[in-house]
Amino acid sequence: MGRIIQSESDEIIYGFGINKLEGYLLFAFANGKIAKINIVAYETKTERKQLLNAFSTEAPLIFIKYVLHDLDIMVTGSTGKALIVNTSIINPLDTKSSRGVQILKLKPSTHAEKIYLLDEVDIQDISYYKRDAAAVGYYLKPEDRLIKKELIDDNIS
Repeated sequence: MGRIIQSESDEIIYGFGINKLEGYLLFAFANGKIAKINIVAYETKTERKQLLNAFSTEAPLIFIKYVLHDLDIMVTGSTGKALIVNTSIINPLDTKSSRGVQILKLKPSTHAEKIYLLDEVDIQDISYYKRDAAAVGYYLKPEDRLIKKELIDDNIS
């Protein structure tokens, strides 16, 4: 049985349990970049009890999610624009310090705000927002809502 050890300055922001080393950790940052890290990058060769340097700290972290397979996510920005992409466009890396790839193109003084899984939103025309590459995003239509139902929120507050 594992235990969590932390110093006074550390803060636990996400946890999960797995039986096999498969899948990815998705990290989204306020600069519009998303990193997809192979879970095998977190395998330790020693009996270390504390994970160090789990992700890049170059930009503020806004989202973490453990996933087994690629999925569609919606990225929203401070401009009120949204973009839907499939995580398959992000190459998985074995480097925990990856800064990610640009998904939501941002203007100066703007930032990415939240990431939603598609079952968390009520979008009428998904194809309007969906792209296969980085983009600026599209303003939300009046009939679209970002929260459909209460779910566990993996966005970092």
